[in-house]
Amino acid sequence: MNKYVNALRLMVMLPVFLSLLSVVAYSQTSPQQLLTSQLCGVVEGIRTVIGFIALVMFLVGGVLYAGGHFMPAAGNIKSSMQGWAMGMIVGGVLGIVLVILAPYIVNTIINFSSATGNTGGSITSVTCP
Repeated sequence: MNKYVNALRLMVMLPVFLSLLSVVAYSQTSPQQLLTSQLCGVVEGIRTVIGFIALVMFLVGGVLYAGGHFMPAAGNIKSSMQGWAMGMIVGGVLGIVLVILAPYIVNTIINFSSATGNTGGSITSVTCP
């Protein structure tokens, strides 16, 4: 019984000690480095998720627009399908613009925060990879 209690204690204490090591690692980094790493993570998320969604919107919009040409001219289906397709294509373009501009916006925020929080010395430009 005592052997199982000791094993249970070890299983509970190991994650606690590992979490304390991460606190020590964060305490040795500056707030600017933490901000930089978090915002660069946001940029990578935007590149991945919004880039994929924009690609899907381009493809679906193109298929809908091409399919609208095969619809009969009588009725409202052709115009509504082509309207949806153009909306999806415009959404894809806006997604690509956001993917392109996101690193510049985040780098401006990072460099602005380093400029305002600088206590002396030169301001170094930080960029996301």
